[in-house]
Amino acid sequence: MDPQSPDILYAAAYERRRTPYGFNGGGPDGGIYKTTDGGTTWKKLSKGLPYENGGGDIGRIGLDIYRKDPNIVYAIVQHEKGGTYRSDDKGETWKKMGDTNPRPSYYSQIRIDPNNDLRIWELGAQMFYSEDGGKKFATDRVKGIHGDYHAMWIDPADSSHMIAGSDGGIHWSYDSGRTWDFVNTMAIGQFYEISVDNEKPYKICGGLQDNGGGEKLVRAEPVADARRHHQ
Repeated sequence: MDPQSPDILYAAAYERRRTPYGFNGGGPDGGIYKTTDGGTTWKKLSKGLPYENGGGDIGRIGLDIYRKDPNIVYAIVQHEKGGTYRSDDKGETWKKMGDTNPRPSYYSQIRIDPNNDLRIWELGAQMFYSEDGGKKFATDRVKGIHGDYHAMWIDPADSSHMIAGSDGGIHWSYDSGRTWDFVNTMAIGQFYEISVDNEKPYKICGGLQDNGGGEKLVRAEPVADARRHHQ
């Protein structure tokens, strides 16, 4: 959502179907869409993007808007010619900044420093950091904490204050990501998948990611029929 005009929104769409026997993570009809009337009507943005002239499947897309000047929008686009893109006119035209887009089907998260439109972060198994709008990235800024990053918040009042969410939990930094503190006061876990059996009361099984150094399968056995409480 445009921070200065809430009727302007951007949406990234792509074909996706994941089954036990296969994964479809793209197709010809995806792309970036924009509305200026709060979602009543939408148009597909394409000028300068890798799918402008058709051809190739479009996969997952990450977006971010620069807080101080919402004319500036960044996107990371999964495509055979994809990578990191920048717009200076609210998405009407785009310029490719570079090829970086770490494992897009799994991450596709990009963040612009709220006080510097050339400082951007792309989340992946490592943290990717750029000072030139995505032309070059480094991965040696964030070290010593669990990887697989899926979330990041940067304080608009102080860019050195950051919070990162990864498969290993939540960390915060007060020096622009050079050092981090682990938030160990919350009992949190990440389940990849959960399922139930047909017993009464039924058992819940789940695959837990990166808990105690490795993936685990856990099972809960309720003392009463939970179906009564989940209508």
